[in-house]
Amino acid sequence: MAPIESDNLLPVSAANIKDIDSYIETVNKLSNCISNAIYEGKSVTALNKKFILLAADEIRRCTSTLAILKSVETPALDEKFKSEIITSVREEIKQLKSELAPSLLPVKATYANVAAAKINKPSIILQSTDPNTKPQEVLNKWRKSVSFKKETYAPAKVQTGFNGKVRIEFDTKSQCQETIARINKIEGLQAEESKRRPPLVILKGISKDIEKNELTDIIEHQNSLPKGNIRLCFATSNRNENLYNAVFEVKPELFKSVIDIGRIAIDHQRVHIEPYSRFVQCYKCLLFGHTKNKCTSETNRCAHCASEEHNIASCPFKETENKRKCFNCHNFNIKSNSKVDTNHIATNTKVCPRIKTLKNKIDEQTDYGQ
Repeated sequence: MAPIESDNLLPVSAANIKDIDSYIETVNKLSNCISNAIYEGKSVTALNKKFILLAADEIRRCTSTLAILKSVETPALDEKFKSEIITSVREEIKQLKSELAPSLLPVKATYANVAAAKINKPSIILQSTDPNTKPQEVLNKWRKSVSFKKETYAPAKVQTGFNGKVRIEFDTKSQCQETIARINKIEGLQAEESKRRPPLVILKGISKDIEKNELTDIIEHQNSLPKGNIRLCFATSNRNENLYNAVFEVKPELFKSVIDIGRIAIDHQRVHIEPYSRFVQCYKCLLFGHTKNKCTSETNRCAHCASEEHNIASCPFKETENKRKCFNCHNFNIKSNSKVDTNHIATNTKVCPRIKTLKNKIDEQTDYGQ
């Protein structure tokens, strides 16, 4: 049963109540309607689910109480009491309908919804003036050169990057600016305020009848979006040869609203829209930041066992779980003297610790709006 929109969609109403027996039957049916709307629908938020389930249980408790009263032969209810019962039931249904109303738009529990709700702290990017300097060396020099002993604050978080840069979070923007001024007086180091990138979204299943150069104008006009808030980045293939996908960069303040819509109107279509990550991994060398088509490495590593003698398609240990070894996690353990689990496929985005770490960094450097 879909979420309740009007009284005539209900199998019963308060008008059916003539006595205690009909009251019990009516309220039970209404309770079942609430439960069915929750479990069969896909657009009720977790908070509303909890509220509605509690309300349904409370109605059932009321029913049980009345049944007990009836069983001990309580005197017949007068007209005034019956009227109060009917009014109470009507108010309960009215309240439930008002609570359901905001959830008619799909609310998705995706990683981007969580990220959008997260408050990102201001940060700075620290690097050496020598591009060959390793991130750890940059970090060590910064720690020796900059002290916070006489300050009333300290860095909130420090992260080393893959490109020789170090990202340092602070609680306020003024703390960032003060630290930048101090760092830029140190020979060999330079710092600037970190600029988070706008989020990306992907539209899946666009008809090939729609020209790519027309997409932005069509989307803005047909969906009443402010002009200049979306930018087409690139198109990708779709499993259906008559369709294609398109990745857009959107302004942070627009991101959450378009994701909550769930589908975007494009000419005759309602196209699915969801967040798109900037995370990229090469399936040839297994490193990050580029694709197989742009890989300059001569090494073709196996994502299953990390061998350089074959790729995963021809891996002789493909069906042997204890032969799995992630190249990136294994390499990380050697460099940092760590004991990260390596018994997984190097391209498994749900399991690999190195992939998770990188995706989290990308997420923190993306401005989803507040």
